[in-house]
Amino acid sequence: NFWLCLQIGWRRGSMVEEAQMKILFGFENEKIVLLEVKRLDIETDNKALLFAWVLVEKAGRRATRMTFQSMEHKEDGSGRREFKEAVLHYTHSSGKLLVKDGQVATVAGQGGKFDLVRHQVPSTLSEWIPKVDDIF
Repeated sequence: NFWLCLQIGWRRGSMVEEAQMKILFGFENEKIVLLEVKRLDIETDNKALLFAWVLVEKAGRRATRMTFQSMEHKEDGSGRREFKEAVLHYTHSSGKLLVKDGQVATVAGQGGKFDLVRHQVPSTLSEWIPKVDDIF
């Protein structure tokens, strides 16, 4: 596990909002980044305030928080996450995101199927995390 203190937010001059976060899962291709993040700066039992899945479109840095619905995890490291907007199937090295019709409009307009690389050190994707207020 890699714990890190990230600067959250797009750089606007010298104004950067800081929060402690950990990237739990990180997937990427040439068009999108999909992250699961956990806040470390608050203590609560409310999982919606602690965890979030965020889809970031690289072009324009448009971020969409995914609406988590269910998950499966197998002993071999593969699994499935279902969101209102999409379904993610993954292995230890890759993932496939299937965006549901009418959800995440810009991404869905590009076919709705994305093959992704799973980052073993997801902190390398920290540049793609949007402002904390845009996530939570």
